[in-house]
Amino acid sequence: MFSRSGLGAIALAILLRAPPTIAQSAPLRPPSSSRASLAEILRWADKNAPELAIARAGLSRGRAEIAAAEPLFPSDPTLGASFGRRTTGAGSGIDYEVSVEQEIEVFGERAARRRAARATMDLAGASVEQSRWRVRREVHGSFHDALVARAKVRSADRFVKFAEHFVQVAERKLAAGETSPLPVPLAESDLAEARQARIAAAQAERAAVLELKQVSGWPAERDLQPAGELGVPRDAPSVARLVQLARSQDPLLRARTAVVDRARAVLAAARREPWPNPRLGLAYARESEPGGSAATLWRGTVTVPIPVWQANRTERLRAQGELDVALAELGAHRRTIELRVRKAADAVNASAARVRVYTQKVLPGLEKNLSLVEKAFELGEIDATEVLVARERFLRSERTALDAREEYFRARGALDEAVGTELEDHHEDHATPQEERK
Repeated sequence: MFSRSGLGAIALAILLRAPPTIAQSAPLRPPSSSRASLAEILRWADKNAPELAIARAGLSRGRAEIAAAEPLFPSDPTLGASFGRRTTGAGSGIDYEVSVEQEIEVFGERAARRRAARATMDLAGASVEQSRWRVRREVHGSFHDALVARAKVRSADRFVKFAEHFVQVAERKLAAGETSPLPVPLAESDLAEARQARIAAAQAERAAVLELKQVSGWPAERDLQPAGELGVPRDAPSVARLVQLARSQDPLLRARTAVVDRARAVLAAARREPWPNPRLGLAYARESEPGGSAATLWRGTVTVPIPVWQANRTERLRAQGELDVALAELGAHRRTIELRVRKAADAVNASAARVRVYTQKVLPGLEKNLSLVEKAFELGEIDATEVLVARERFLRSERTALDAREEYFRARGALDEAVGTELEDHHEDHATPQEERK
């Protein structure tokens, strides 16, 4: 039977030899309300986004590399034994020998492997941060897509109400004998078109919300209503400031730098591997001497392989190729930082200018004119065709304005991606579209 101390020692040994596991943090509870701000959704995504879960699981590979590089010796010791009978004219006896050998590294191979393992772990961490940044960008984009889709639903609702009122006015005028029967079917056709547009807008909003739930890891069974307004478009900061931020904050730049560091460490380790590792041994032998006393021998042994056929050439060439590719990708990324930032900043400024023109100049006048046209039709000053033309023009302008808003948010997302950091919060403390028109 084992004693308690013996059982404790065995349990401790099992725990120490258990493979490392990834610490799992407790999942966040979704907000009690279905309405969630961008900040709340981002916090949820940081813990529950599927892409981030996969990236964090990849950290175990780095831990495995570090664990594999920790052993002090490159191989296990070798135990050998030999025995035989010695026979002479004086008689016979038994000879035997027991030996143990251990391979050792004397040219820094273990240190090189440990550096390569730490570089692999650093690369895994940089990959997690890159995935985290990519998830945040996707959440930003999906959140604003949902806001624009909701604005399109509101626009469709407004046109449905206008079309319903148009039908009522046309029917009333027909009943009073103030117009021909033609305006009624025109108005009914316009109402049917407005209702189908409302159905399409509602479906697009649901799709945008589902996409937001998917990228953020939001529970499928929980409703989600993005809380926020479209806000006032802003121009991009100066290109010089953006380039400076990109060179210090870009997660992709850090990830490519980590790839280069790992490739260098792996190449250094591959160059060390061909160096011969001596094997030190100790042997004990007993040689019989028939007719006399047996001899006892202790001797040390040293064996050194000659690196002639296996010089690790394939691994060294592969590691050199990976380093060349990593350096080329890093250099290309650095050289194109300013161009990508300039392109993204120009797109932001252009789309912001478009949104301002529509919201401040075009839509207010058209909305007022549409109201005047509706009243003129009720008074019999214009016919139904002119009402439909005015309504179609206003509808086209509002759709174009919302499309411009959508392009603005995408341009902001592209600029944040080019810089590598969130330049500002685009949804909080912003004026609503109605406030912006004032």
